Amino acid sequence: MSAIPDDLSQPTTVCAFEVELLVRQGPSAGERHVLQRFPVIVGRGNDADVRLSAENEPMLSRHHLRVAVEGGHVVVTDLSTNGTWVEDRQLKPKIPYVLSGGEAVKLTPRIVIGLRLLGSAAVPTFEEFTPAELASMAAEAPPQPVPAERPQATLTMEALGPIHVRAGQAEVDLWSSRKALVLLACLADGPSGRVMLVERLVDMLWSDAVADARAALQAAVSRLRRAFRTVDSNLPDPVELHRGGYRLSPTYRVRCDAREFELLCDEATRMHAADQGEAAAALLEQALALYRGPFLGGFSYDWVEMRRRTLEERYLDACDTLGEVRAAQGKHSEAMRLFENALQTESCRERSALGLLRGMAATGKRDEALRRYYDFARRLEKEMGVGPGPDLLILRESLQTASS
Repeated sequence: MSAIPDDLSQPTTVCAFEVELLVRQGPSAGERHVLQRFPVIVGRGNDADVRLSAENEPMLSRHHLRVAVEGGHVVVTDLSTNGTWVEDRQLKPKIPYVLSGGEAVKLTPRIVIGLRLLGSAAVPTFEEFTPAELASMAAEAPPQPVPAERPQATLTMEALGPIHVRAGQAEVDLWSSRKALVLLACLADGPSGRVMLVERLVDMLWSDAVADARAALQAAVSRLRRAFRTVDSNLPDPVELHRGGYRLSPTYRVRCDAREFELLCDEATRMHAADQGEAAAALLEQALALYRGPFLGGFSYDWVEMRRRTLEERYLDACDTLGEVRAAQGKHSEAMRLFENALQTESCRERSALGLLRGMAATGKRDEALRRYYDFARRLEKEMGVGPGPDLLILRESLQTASS
C-alpha cells in the first residue's frame, strides 16, 4: 500500500467488510473497484492504491482521499491540496468523516465517486468523529427499524423544476416560509435516515449576520411542522431531533426526485459499463423523466448552487449517453432530440454537438449539419475562446467532402 502522512498511517489490514468504489463522473467514469485491504489511498499518483485518470483535471491530488472501515462504517479522510466534498459539504483536511451510505464524494468539479459498504449497513449519520469516538462506535447498537405495524405516510419532495411537497396525495404549502421549504429539501435530498447536525444546518441556511441562527432554525422547524398539521392534524411531524441534529421522521416513506434521479443515473452507469446498453437506456429514460428543471430553482444558497450544478451535469451525461445508445440502434430522431435538449442547457457542450451533427449526417441533412457546425464553432470561440475538438474537425471534413 502507498505511503500516507505519518499522523494518518496505520498498518494495512484485511477487513471483514468489502467496499465498492464506483467512479460516477470523470475520465474513469464507470470504473468499479472492490476494496478489501485498508486503508486505501485514492488519487492520480502512480503509487495510489486506486489510481484515477486525471486527464484535463489538474485539481486531483496524487494522494487525494484515504478510505478506511471503522466499526462497520466507511470512513474517508481528505488528503488533498484542493479539497474534497461529500454531497455539498467540504471535508476538513485530515479529519476522518463517516459516510452514511450512498453520498456522492466529489474529488474535483469533474471527478465524483461513490463508496458503498458491501455485506453490512452502516449507521446513517452526518456527524464527524475523532479516532477515539470511531473506536467506541463499534460498541453502539444500530438504530432499530421502524416497527412494521406503525402507520406510515409518504412524503414527496419534488425539487427538480417546479417545487412541490406532498404528504400522501395532499399538497403541503411551504411557500410562506422559504426557510422551512429549503430545510425540508436539505433533509430529503440524501440517504434514508440521514442526520444533519444543528451546526451544519445553521451553516447551510443562515449567514453569520443572523444573531441567533439556532433560534431561527427552531422557528423554521416549527413552521414546517405547522404546515403539515394544517394539511391533516393526524399527520406525524415531518422532522425530529436525533443525535444532536435533525432528520426526517422514520414514520414517513420519503421520495425525493433529485435523490431518485441520481440513484437511477448511478445504476445506469453500472449497466452501461457492463455492456448492458438497453438496461442502462431504460434507467436513463426513467431518470430523465424526473428531471423537469434545475434543482431548487429560485434559491441561491451556496450548497444549493453546488448541488444544482452536480445534478445538471448528471442530466447532461444522461442525455448524451442515452442519445448515443439510441443512435447506435438507428433511432436518430430520438437521439437528436436528446442531444438538442443537452445543448439547450449547455450550448458549448462538444459531446452533445458531435452527437447531433452525426445524427443529421446519418439522416441526409448534411448541409444543415455544416451550418450547425459553423454556428457551434463560432459560439465556442466567442464564449470559451477555443476551437472545435478533433472529432468535430474530422466530422466537418467528411461533411464538406460529401457535399462537394
